[in-house]
Amino acid sequence: MSGTLRAVQPAEGIRAGAFFDRLWRTSPPLAAVGAVMIVAAAASVVGMVVDPRIITGAPAWLKPFKFAVSTAVYSLTLAWIFGLLPDWPRVRRVVGWTTAIVFVLEVVIIDAQAWRGTTSHFKLSDRAADDAPNGGATSGRPRWSADDDCRRALGRRNRWRSRRTGNGVEPGAW
Repeated sequence: MSGTLRAVQPAEGIRAGAFFDRLWRTSPPLAAVGAVMIVAAAASVVGMVVDPRIITGAPAWLKPFKFAVSTAVYSLTLAWIFGLLPDWPRVRRVVGWTTAIVFVLEVVIIDAQAWRGTTSHFKLSDRAADDAPNGGATSGRPRWSADDDCRRALGRRNRWRSRRTGNGVEPGAW
């Protein structure tokens, strides 16, 4: 329980810089992705102000903004969770790098589609360049698998047991 209480401290007043330093020590790729996505979100806000294009009824840069913000939150949260897994360096390394790479590729594709002025994700057309972002739907698979590894490590660390599986946390609990 004390590990959980210590993890809550950033909201209670620890400097943001010290908190980011701790995240960086825990998982450099996730901390870097979180920082880059904050910058990408700011660039998307500028894009919404400067670029008047509308894609399917929304500003062209709204979707890149949403993805950048959600990716930053997810990456930084996962890096924080890694602080609870000091005895699992391999899981932290594999999950951290897999998640970071998939997130960067996905956001780059979404931003490129906004730059082109077309939709992204699940668009079916005759042109291969338009269908390329559909790979984003399958890019989630490595990330989900990596998340499962992290969930299992947390379950073993805390000795949580599932009645159905006998190991870790209930499937679908997160």
